[in-house]
Amino acid sequence: MAGGEPLWAEVDVVNARLRTWLAAVLVCLVVFGAAVAPAHGDLGGGVLPPGAIWAGVGFHLGGSSGTGTSCTWTGFGGDTTIDTQSGPVTTTTVIAGVTYRLYLRSCPGGAVGLVWIPELTPPGLSQQARSYLEALLPRPVVATAPPAAAAIVGVGMWFWTDPSRWRPVSVTAWVPTPTGILWATTTAVPSGLEFVPGDGSTPRRCGGPGDRWTGSAGDRVDPASGCVVTYHHASSTTASGTWDASLAIDWTVTWVASTGQRGVAPMLRTEVAVPVTVREIQALGV
Repeated sequence: MAGGEPLWAEVDVVNARLRTWLAAVLVCLVVFGAAVAPAHGDLGGGVLPPGAIWAGVGFHLGGSSGTGTSCTWTGFGGDTTIDTQSGPVTTTTVIAGVTYRLYLRSCPGGAVGLVWIPELTPPGLSQQARSYLEALLPRPVVATAPPAAAAIVGVGMWFWTDPSRWRPVSVTAWVPTPTGILWATTTAVPSGLEFVPGDGSTPRRCGGPGDRWTGSAGDRVDPASGCVVTYHHASSTTASGTWDASLAIDWTVTWVASTGQRGVAPMLRTEVAVPVTVREIQALGV
């Protein structure tokens, strides 16, 4: 897999002695059709590098710039030099309701291959990009003051996340078509940070990554801009001794295609669990 091209089902065409082998492999590829799916991790996974391939679609991390290909893509119409005892090579097939068309890929340096490419509309291509994007979005890094392991009843607990993760993330999906490259860029923009206390009280939502607590701030926080939650009950009443809180980043998702079409996709959310231990401070009378 080189040069960021969608080589999901590529077979090198070397010379006439490989014709029989090629036809047999092409038939197997139609049946096999394996896709590589992203995996989730702390940063959303990111196991697929830029230019990686997923179900015959090329992916580029970032906007549409650079998604073009240096190769020439031609719809394969059935080359008589590549049919054998197995019969003519099939040029279209349907897998899981999606039509795939066989393309001849010619690249600088003489690399030539046959590649199965799905026929997708711009909205369909944007959905592919969104699925890839979902696995790449960063999860929030939890920071609180006082620490989540030492919260106090009636005292506001500040929460925030690493601001470096508060940034747009874009993925462009593209495929060759008979009229050129079709691409769709899907972008997720962080739109809110939400802390769910876990004690049944109303979640606290902020419009940004929150403010890092400093000693000079004390307990003062601007309710309009700061992220703070106040617990009114100790967590000792729970079986685990903690409130099962969570911190999440909500992402607004939009897409734009090379055709000029654009739209809004369902929101995405990345979330982490935050066990919070809340204690009461006992006053001593004299």
